[in-house]
Amino acid sequence: VQTSDEIILPNGTGYITDVGMTGPFESVLGMDKNIVIQKFITSLPGKFEVAKGNAIFGSIIFDFNDENKLIDVKRLLYRQS
Repeated sequence: VQTSDEIILPNGTGYITDVGMTGPFESVLGMDKNIVIQKFITSLPGKFEVAKGNAIFGSIIFDFNDENKLIDVKRLLYRQS
């Protein structure tokens, strides 16, 4: 999940805490959620597998002026359907 705290600082520097995830949407950090949950509940070892299904893509677009000062920040979040 994006933090949505993007800001342009006074001297034209951009900041955001977390851009967000790129990977399978219904997952635990990209891994099959059922395997992760089972491992958490039982404390038994298990092999993580990449989750299947629709993906999410989080990113940021920075726009700079001719003096390399940040003038605009746009968050992008694309969910595959």
